[in-house]
Amino acid sequence: MFQRPAIGIPAFLYAIIESSRPNNSGFIYKNAFLISVWFGVTWLIIWELLQTFSKNLSFDWNDILWTFAGGIIYWLIGLKFKSKE
Repeated sequence: MFQRPAIGIPAFLYAIIESSRPNNSGFIYKNAFLISVWFGVTWLIIWELLQTFSKNLSFDWNDILWTFAGGIIYWLIGLKFKSKE
């Protein structure tokens, strides 16, 4: 099963960063796409690793694999659209 948060969370973060862009763009705004992918994938993996300490949640290596795959897919889609600009 494909893990949708791996694409959805970075896309959501990118939309938030882009919508809050001030007139003078700094480092975060210039690299918003890369930061959103890195931040989203990192926190999804941390969340998965934290599940090992919970009795009600289950840890699964497939979730980590699909998180990486989703992040890469989102990154590739973003590169394709950025190259058209």
